[in-house]
Amino acid sequence: MTLVMSHRRVGARMDASAAGHRGLDALRIVMLEALPLDEVRDLEAQIEISFWGPALGNPALRNLQHSEFDRLSKRLRAHLDEAAELGEIGENVDLDLVTHQLVALIDGVSAERVLYPDRVPPQRQADLLDQLLRSFRAGQAPAAAVQTGSCPSSSG
Repeated sequence: MTLVMSHRRVGARMDASAAGHRGLDALRIVMLEALPLDEVRDLEAQIEISFWGPALGNPALRNLQHSEFDRLSKRLRAHLDEAAELGEIGENVDLDLVTHQLVALIDGVSAERVLYPDRVPPQRQADLLDQLLRSFRAGQAPAAAVQTGSCPSSSG
């Protein structure tokens, strides 16, 4: 299937590009390979986005999409775990949430790039990624990425 072949090609590119890098450096490299920064990646984004519609009405395709989502999430989470072990990520950062944020960034930017290419040029994509990565570095975690026991209540 075209989607799986595209994902395997991206995965191979991620492995090759991130070889010899660790932690957040490796994660950033992997993320840049997933974002539609050039014509090849634009095509990969088009393949991904065009798959979503048929997957909505077809359980087998939806299961395939879920499997591919899980594969990407595990890859990103492994880099986050390594970064945490290296002390690059704040202690209270929810790595499951951050993993989800990273996948949402890929999917959101990819969809926007397919539909509105001028809104997310390569530099804008890199800026979005870099701001997200900075947000959970040790000592810089925002409230959205920090584990909390309860939601704050409003008074008034």
